[in-house]
Amino acid sequence: MDASTLIQTIGDNGVLVVIAGVFIWTITRIINIAFKKYEERTNNKKHDRLIDQRYSISKNIQTELETTLAATKGNRIQVIEFSNSVMSVAYLPFRYMTCTYEICRLGKAATGHKIDRISTSLFTPFFEALASQPYCIFDINNEMTPVGGAMSDLMQSQDEHQALCMLLKTPKNKAIGYVQLTKDEEITQDDVDAIDDLASKLSAYLSVLDK
Repeated sequence: MDASTLIQTIGDNGVLVVIAGVFIWTITRIINIAFKKYEERTNNKKHDRLIDQRYSISKNIQTELETTLAATKGNRIQVIEFSNSVMSVAYLPFRYMTCTYEICRLGKAATGHKIDRISTSLFTPFFEALASQPYCIFDINNEMTPVGGAMSDLMQSQDEHQALCMLLKTPKNKAIGYVQLTKDEEITQDDVDAIDDLASKLSAYLSVLDK
């Protein structure tokens, strides 16, 4: 094979390589686009399915709250759930809390809307105490109660002074929120037992949605 034939062969093969490269890139691009569309459809269906699940369990949760409030004769019961978001300049995740369910006795105004995407870092003493024992009774009039300034302000804004709180956890022991009973009268062991039972049921319901 002389030099001119060799150059011609390399040139022809080079064009084929370029064409093959363009073809492979095009096919890969089409596959990636198709996969992303499929993933979006899957995620949308998953989201819709979770919304349907949330609607379904909400009716059960509401019934449990009504039953427990009547049994304890409390002022209100609130279910506060945790969520994570990246908000800082350093892209460190913050944990927020939002009241997702609330029931009040007659004459008490709903206040759950005041607990909406509040950073849990403002309530560190409260959560440290709550995580260290099965339940906590917080009284803003008791200096020994580790509610901290933010929790005290929040309770006062709801016209409440004491609360019985319990963490809500998944079967893997992941904290997903807490349930809170507020009451003017003394909180009794019967109240603790009722909220303990409620917390177990709420944890089971909400763990279905926690992924």
